[in-house]
Amino acid sequence: MWKTVKLGDVCDLSTGGTPSRTKPEYFDNGDVKWLVSGDINQREIFDCDGRITQDGLKNSNAKFLSLNSVLIALNGQGKTRGTVALLRTNATCNQSLVAISPKEENSLDTKYIFYVLDGMYYKIRKITGDSGNDRRGLNMPLIRNIEFSYPPLAEQQRIVAKLDATFAEIDTAIEVAEAKEVEVEKLKSSLLGGLLNNTENNFNTVKLGDVCDLVGGGTPSKNNDSYYDGNIPWATVRDMAFNELYVTQHKITELGLKNSSSKVIPKNNIIIACRVGLGKVCILQQDTAINQDLRGVIPKRENEIDKYFLFYWFKGIANQIISAGRGATVQGVKLPFLNSLSLPQPPLAEQQRIVAKLDKAFADLESGTLATLKSKANYQALKSAILAQELQSEAA
Repeated sequence: MWKTVKLGDVCDLSTGGTPSRTKPEYFDNGDVKWLVSGDINQREIFDCDGRITQDGLKNSNAKFLSLNSVLIALNGQGKTRGTVALLRTNATCNQSLVAISPKEENSLDTKYIFYVLDGMYYKIRKITGDSGNDRRGLNMPLIRNIEFSYPPLAEQQRIVAKLDATFAEIDTAIEVAEAKEVEVEKLKSSLLGGLLNNTENNFNTVKLGDVCDLVGGGTPSKNNDSYYDGNIPWATVRDMAFNELYVTQHKITELGLKNSSSKVIPKNNIIIACRVGLGKVCILQQDTAINQDLRGVIPKRENEIDKYFLFYWFKGIANQIISAGRGATVQGVKLPFLNSLSLPQPPLAEQQRIVAKLDKAFADLESGTLATLKSKANYQALKSAILAQELQSEAA
C-alpha cells in the first residue's frame, strides 16, 4: 500500500552557512569540504572545490551533513534551483543547499527520495514561480511541505534498482552522443585547417588590413528614446548565435546612428566579435549597424576576396584570436592586431572551390549534429517518462 506524506514528516532537513568573508583564516588552507549550489549539478557528489577551515566551521552555521543524504538547491535562476544530488562524501555546505535524510532508514530509501524529487523537478520550481519577475528561492518550509507517495521499503528498492539499471543504459547512450559531438567539432577544425593551411597549400599571404577595411561600431545613448525602436538593425554579440545573421534584437533610428559611433555594415559582409564573445564570426544577411564590441570586415576589392572564404578563415583562426585577447575583466583584441593577421590568398577561383567543399562538408556535419542533439533530447525525455511511470502512486 502506498502512503502519501509531506517530506518534513518523514525526513530530517538541515542546511549550512557561510563563514565571514572578512576572516581569511576561515578559508585559507582549509581542509573541510564546503559545498555551494553549483556543486549540485554533479548528481553524485564525491568532492568539491570549496574548502573552509576548522575555525570557519566552528564560527559559522556550516555543519557536517549526513552522508548519503539528498541535497536540493534552494536558489539559482538557471537550472540549479530545485536540482537534487546525492552526497557521497563528508562535507558541509552554505545556506543555498538543504540536506534531506530519512528519519527512519528502515522505512524510506534515500535514493528513492532522490528519484522522487528528481522526477518532481518542474513541479518544485513552480512552487516559487518559474517565469518573469515571479522567480523566488526555495526555503525549508516549502521543502518540508512537498507531498510525495511511496510504497513499502522492498518496493522502493525494486524501483530504485530498475531505475539505476535503465538510467545507466540511457547515460551510456548520452555519452556516445556527446562523444559524437566532440568528433564533429574535431572534424570541422580538421577540415578548416587542412583547406586553409597556408603551409600545406603554399598560398600567397597578405596582411588582413591591406585587403580589407575593418569598421568599428558604437552604441547610441540609452538615455535617449529617440535613438531606438527605429528601422535600422543594430547588432551586438548576443545576435551572433548562428553563422548567418538575419534578425537583431534591437533596431536604432537614423538619429541614433548619426549621434553615435555605430556604422552600417552592408549585407553579405562579415562581422567579428573583438571583445565580448571574442572569436565569434557571422555573415550579415541585411545591412546592419554594429556596436563597439564588433567589427565589420569589408574587402577593399570584391574580385580578390571571396567573403565566404574570409568567413571560413576566421572560423579557422578563432582560437588564435581568443588566445591573443587581453584585458583585466573582458578579453579583447585591438585593431592593429587584426590588421596584422596573415590571410592566405589563393586565386579567387580556388577560394570559391574551397568554400564549395567546406559548405558541403559542414552541411553534412551539421545534419549529423542535429540528429545527435535530437537523440540526446529524446534520451532525457525518456528518463522523465520512466520516472513518471515508476513513481506514480498505485494507491490512486
